[in-house]
Amino acid sequence: MNLLQACIDVLFFHHPAAWWISRQLRDEREHCADDLAVKALEADRAGTRLSYARALPAAGLTAAALVAVVLSMATPRPAMADELPKDTNKIESLTPEQARKLVEKFEQVYLHLTA
Repeated sequence: MNLLQACIDVLFFHHPAAWWISRQLRDEREHCADDLAVKALEADRAGTRLSYARALPAAGLTAAALVAVVLSMATPRPAMADELPKDTNKIESLTPEQARKLVEKFEQVYLHLTA
């Protein structure tokens, strides 16, 4: 069913009625999947509708926290003062890496002051 719906979406990508029908089908498929999961839980006496609903927000919060951690780890940290040479007036004393860090540091200060 998904493959057929994807093909129709590609063929009628420009038609608003196709968008609406496709959205309705996806929503109904999601509701059916939820109903089947609840029936399976209730048949095995493993849970109820309420326990299933609680598990979904918990999974969503866990996923959001994981994304936040990954994004915070990917953010570059500014150069620390101890990573820069003591005398920055002498250009020949800077390594290329130190020069890059120095430029980044002053860029951040400039952006902070002009904001």
